[in-house]
Amino acid sequence: AIGTNALYKSNACNNLAIGNNALYNNTTGFANLAIGNSSLGTNTSGYINLAIGNSALDANTTGSSNLAIGSSALEANTSGFCNLAIGILALGGSTTGSSNLAIGNNALFSSTTGCAQVAIGTDALYASNFEATSANANVAVGYRALRANTTGSSNTAIGTRALSANTTGVNNTALGANALLLHTSGSNNTGIGQAALRNTSTGTSNTAVGMQALYANTSGAGNSALGINSLLCNTTGCCNTALGINALYCNTTGSFNVAVGRNALRLSNTGSTSTTANV
Repeated sequence: AIGTNALYKSNACNNLAIGNNALYNNTTGFANLAIGNSSLGTNTSGYINLAIGNSALDANTTGSSNLAIGSSALEANTSGFCNLAIGILALGGSTTGSSNLAIGNNALFSSTTGCAQVAIGTDALYASNFEATSANANVAVGYRALRANTTGSSNTAIGTRALSANTTGVNNTALGANALLLHTSGSNNTGIGQAALRNTSTGTSNTAVGMQALYANTSGAGNSALGINSLLCNTTGCCNTALGINALYCNTTGSFNVAVGRNALRLSNTGSTSTTANV
């Protein structure tokens, strides 16, 4: 023990504390390593924890098998276990959540009791705050991916700001920078490609594959767009199928259209139940 009051109350073995008040309250916890002022300062019986950084795992009492690297990482954790937090304030608000992975400053910052979440990137899943009984299982990789998510579950966001505005939406997949960027509460959407489904907020069951596919869609549902700029201008149109670059490009509110091929039905904007194939 190195530092004022480091391992002050401990009578356990195999602990290492470096820093003022590091492992201060530890009594029976063992195999802990704390480096930094007040790191693991409240720990009593928790074991096999590693805390590096001022106030890292500071509130931990009985939680075990946690790894926190960074100032205030897992700072509020009390009894949660098997968490990994790397970055300033990563999982900073988690109290009893378990089996979470947060890498990046403020990643999963607001999560308190959530479990089995993965956040990689600064502010990834920043606002997420599940109840322990909720279906958690969100994956966010990228700067501010799923940043605003609160209770949405089973979402996957990979890319800078992917699904950044999502709050309560479930079962969405965004792969690419700004994919599903403005999405808030819709469900069962898949956007693959830069800015795919970018403006969709409440639309459901849409599939967009290709850069800016279904870019302008807001509340349209049941659309399928495959190809760069396919259904790009669609806002509220539903149940359209566009296969090919610029297919149904200008469609805004038309529904039940099928366009196959490059520039197929490119200038159609409000018509419905049209079918064309360019070969």
